[in-house]
Order: sequence, then structure tokens, then C-alpha cells
Amino acid sequence: MIVARDSKFHAIFFGSYFRRLMKKNFSHFWLVNDVPQTNDDIPLVMTPNHMSWWDGFIIYCFLKLRTRRKFRIMMLEQQLLQFPFFSKLGAFSIDPGKPKSVHQTILYFHSLLKDSKNCIVFYPQGKMEPYWKRPQSIQAGLTHFLNSPVISQVLPVASVITTYNEKKPEIIVRFGEVISSKEIVADRELFIKKYHDNLLLCDAAINNRDFLLDFRLEL
Repeated sequence: MIVARDSKFHAIFFGSYFRRLMKKNFSHFWLVNDVPQTNDDIPLVMTPNHMSWWDGFIIYCFLKLRTRRKFRIMMLEQQLLQFPFFSKLGAFSIDPGKPKSVHQTILYFHSLLKDSKNCIVFYPQGKMEPYWKRPQSIQAGLTHFLNSPVISQVLPVASVITTYNEKKPEIIVRFGEVISSKEIVADRELFIKKYHDNLLLCDAAINNRDFLLDFRLEL
């Protein structure tokens, strides 16, 4: 597998590039609510829906500008081989077709949890799906990754790209309720409920255009 490697040069160069890319392609980056308060002494696992090529950029830009946590994101090994520079920004790989590779990635994931400064981005769908698909697919693999001696904080995230009355599309993001990994390992259905509850609340905000702030102004 391919492990994450931190590079200050890549973080500065590509971080600036990603922010320019977001500002160029989107008219707004709406936050429905702000990120819930989390414990800095406990690692964080963000579980956004996977609806587009932009998903990783959305989370990366937010984390880099709003938190001091280290960005870690799991990518398909085939994709990471195509874009190897992502590994120097915090990406690591998984090959779902190879059980040995999956096991190695789970062990690596557990090692990342030992650093409380890490924020690991994990797509619970395991594949790209339209935002409006209901219910969304939640793979059983999440509990295997969270089943570690180190307890983590799990934060569902809903994000969608849509268009209102402007030429460029808009990003809308809503953060859910923080859940303990211990609770999810014991009851996977709890995570599924919290995950879909956050999507429903995001739906309501989209329909009512009820947003907290435009994060694009901070990029």
C-alpha cells in the first residue's frame, strides 16, 4: 500500500492552488452550520458522502483553514498511483480487490489513530453516488477500521454541489453530530441513522437556503 507522507512544499503550493481552484469554479461555499466542538486530544474521523471529484478538495480546504489537525484521506490505490503527489498531502491507499491490501490499510488506519492530531477522511459509501440517492450505501467496512484500541471521534459530513440562479455552481456543507467510534463498533445502525439524519437536515437547508456563512470568502 501507499502511505501518507507530509511535505511542507506540497502543502503550501497545492494548498494555495486548491483554494484558487475552488474560488474559480464555485460562486459560493455555503456552510449550513459550523463544525461541532471536538476534543483535540482524540483523533477525528470525518465521514462525508462521496458525490463528486471535488469531495477531497472541499474537506482539505476546510480543515487547513479552520483546524490544526493533519489531513489524512483514504484513496483507491489505482487513483493514488495516477496522482502520487496526493500522498504528500496526506493521502494513503486501499485496494479493495486484494484482501491482503485491505488488511494492511486497516492496520495503517489504526496506526494513524494513535496521533490525536490526525483527521482521517473516510467515505462510508465506498464508492461515488449521487447526493440525492436515498438511502445511501453504507459499507460494513467502517466498523473494521474503527475497531481499534484507540477510541476516535466520528463526524458525519453532508456535502452537495448544486446550482441556484448563478452561472457557477455552489457548494453546500453540513456537519452532523459527533459519535464515539466505540458506539459505532457496538451498533453500526447508530452511525447509519446519524449519517442519514444529517443528510435530511442538509436537504432542508438546501430547500430553504438556510446557511450560516459563505466559506468561499475565507479561501
